[in-house]
Amino acid sequence: IAPPATFGFLAAAPAPIVVDGAVLGTVPGRAITLAAGRLELDGHGGSGALRAPGGSLTLAAASAGEWPLDGRGAAPAGAANPIVIADGMRLDASGAGGRIVIRGGQFRVERSVVTAQATDDGGAGAIDVDVAGEVELVDSILQSATAGPHAAGRIAIRADRLVLDDGSRVDTGTFGSGAGGSIAIEVGEARIAGGSWVRNNVEADASGRGGRTDVVVRGTLVVDGADTAITTTTLGEGEGGILSIRAG
Repeated sequence: IAPPATFGFLAAAPAPIVVDGAVLGTVPGRAITLAAGRLELDGHGGSGALRAPGGSLTLAAASAGEWPLDGRGAAPAGAANPIVIADGMRLDASGAGGRIVIRGGQFRVERSVVTAQATDDGGAGAIDVDVAGEVELVDSILQSATAGPHAAGRIAIRADRLVLDDGSRVDTGTFGSGAGGSIAIEVGEARIAGGSWVRNNVEADASGRGGRTDVVVRGTLVVDGADTAITTTTLGEGEGGILSIRAG
C-alpha cells in the first residue's frame, strides 16, 4: 500500500469529499471512513445515507498532516475544516457496538439524522463528536436509544460552541428493558433554542433504567424559548437517570 502522501492527503489544501444523494453502505460489523479536507453530505430530501450496521462510521475533515482515524484522538487545536450533513442525510451505525466518530473543525447538521441504536443483536456503541470549533444542529437529531433488552449507547460532544435550533434533539433513552444511554457534553459556550432539547428519558411502559446526562459549559449556557429543555424524566417503570449541569 502506498503512503498517504501518494493520495494527496498531505497536500497543503486537501481536496473535499462530496456525497450528493448517494447511499453508501457496508456489511454488518465493518467500517466506512471518509477523510478529506472538507466533507459535504447531502441527502437530497432523504434519499442519501451512510450505513454501517453494527460497524463504524468515521468522518474526518483535516488540513495537511497526519491524523488518527481510529476515533481515539481529539480534534487538533486550530482545526477549521467543516463537515456538513444536510437535506435529509442519514448516518446510521445501529447494531451491536455500532459507533459514529466525527472529527474536524466544524460540524453542521441540517434537517438530517445521526443515529446509533441498540438492536436485537446487542447494545449500541457511541456517537462521538469532537471538533475544534462549532457543532450546530438545525432541525436535526443525534440519537441513541433502545426498544429491547440491550443498552442504548453514549453520545459525547466536545467543541468550542454548541448550537441546537429549530427543534433539534440530542436524545437517548429506553423504550424497553434495556438501559438508556448516556450524554456527555463539554463545550465553551452553548445555546439551545427554538424548541430544541437535550433529553434522556425512560419512556412509557419501559422498565430499563435511565442513563446519566452531564453538561459542562465553561462559559455561557443559554436555554431559550418554549418547549426548549435539558431534561431527564421517567414515564415508565424504570428508574430515572441522573442530570448534572455546570456552567460558567
